[in-house]
Amino acid sequence: MTKNLRLRIASSQAVLTLLLFAGLVPAAAAADYNVSTLRYENKGGYTAGVAVRYGKCSIGRWVVVGKGSTVDYKLGANNPEWEDKDCKNGPQLGDEVWMTIEIEFGDKQSCRKDSTKFYYNGTDGGTVKYVTKGTTLNNNRCQIASKPSDDHIIQ
Repeated sequence: MTKNLRLRIASSQAVLTLLLFAGLVPAAAAADYNVSTLRYENKGGYTAGVAVRYGKCSIGRWVVVGKGSTVDYKLGANNPEWEDKDCKNGPQLGDEVWMTIEIEFGDKQSCRKDSTKFYYNGTDGGTVKYVTKGTTLNNNRCQIASKPSDDHIIQ
């Protein structure tokens, strides 16, 4: 490769980087997914309570998850754990679903993200995995550890 060609490639990359940071070249859009299972893993040094949320509803009891533990919620109708009589049928097809994590003696974290949304899709959905790390008050933000496969992306 000639010196002139290398310079042109380097300058093109620099211009593209500047445009990206200036917001003139759009970044890749986040995808939304169909899900049927929500999973939470506690990698922090604490005990946490977990609730599944959709709309104004949440699962009726908090499941306590100790350090190193994982819990799965298979979403569906007629789950006796839905707390509110208006919510007893569970999420309906197309409802956005997410988890809320309450760290014992610490923070309460919503796992709902602005960039990626998850919608209940009966038994045809995938699994989203959330994880928290850190301590009761530091570095314990709820993060998406894994998303469903691309087969579950909403087009």
